[in-house]
Amino acid sequence: MTSLHFARALTPQGWRSDVRVTLSGARIASVETGAPHPGDERHALGLPALANLHSHAFQRAMAGLAERRGPTTDTFWTWRETMYAHALAMTPEEVEAVAAQLYVEMLEAGFAAVAEFHYLHNQPDGSPYARRAELAERIAAARTAKADVLVTLGGASVGDYDLVQSTLTDVGMLLDFWRIAMRPGKPLMVGSLGDIKVLGLPGNPVSSMVCALLFLEPLIAAMARLPAPARQQPAVTTQALAANDHRQDYLRARLVRRADGGLEASSYGKQDSSQMKIFANSDALIIRPPNAPALAAAAACQVLVLRAPAA
Repeated sequence: MTSLHFARALTPQGWRSDVRVTLSGARIASVETGAPHPGDERHALGLPALANLHSHAFQRAMAGLAERRGPTTDTFWTWRETMYAHALAMTPEEVEAVAAQLYVEMLEAGFAAVAEFHYLHNQPDGSPYARRAELAERIAAARTAKADVLVTLGGASVGDYDLVQSTLTDVGMLLDFWRIAMRPGKPLMVGSLGDIKVLGLPGNPVSSMVCALLFLEPLIAAMARLPAPARQQPAVTTQALAANDHRQDYLRARLVRRADGGLEASSYGKQDSSQMKIFANSDALIIRPPNAPALAAAAACQVLVLRAPAA
């Protein structure tokens, strides 16, 4: 094992002095405070690594070429012309080489995680590759460290272009289950790609956020050996709620904390999974179990708290 000692380090509890981090392979085995041990690698400052949450790896090839004035008026669309000129000229081997260079540069700059938004799929003439996932496989091959979790967004339903499941199955994913009796979030997909856990979130924005809260957040906490998030709390409804069908519902709602400390939940009228503004304004999700009977106003319920309620 390797141990690093930091004179000062930023931890989940804030800044701490004399922090000792022990590594087991590529994972953190322990974090403790105290004087350095003989053989510790010593550093003045320790910070958590950054995460690049929106990467298009192939665009590294055009870095510096679209940030200068052109011969005509420059707009977002003229930038796209430069981007497409590169995208339409890159072979699969070049896509992999550029991505590999980018990921090394990111590691050197302090990034330890990347969310790759990959949208190159066909040959420059628009025809598909013999292997539909050819370019996605090139991006995966370029990574310098194996991922623990693969999260996809959209493409997991039943439309003509919902190709995520079939594409991942083609490269070896074992599907555990697809679709779950909940609303929003029915098209959830769960599987494994070797020892990489795969979580396919629905494409509708509210569905993806609710599924991320219910499945991705606790998964990451468990893998990081952190306590499971404690979001579920008792509350009472401020209005009557209709009987539920066979799916578990998560109703977007406002929360108010009463003078006695209890929570009151008021469901929004619109619950469509495309209504992102309502979700953004929500403080909680009211949980309605499958086949739950109608609920009267002021009845007890359970909620998932999204943020601290208003007083």
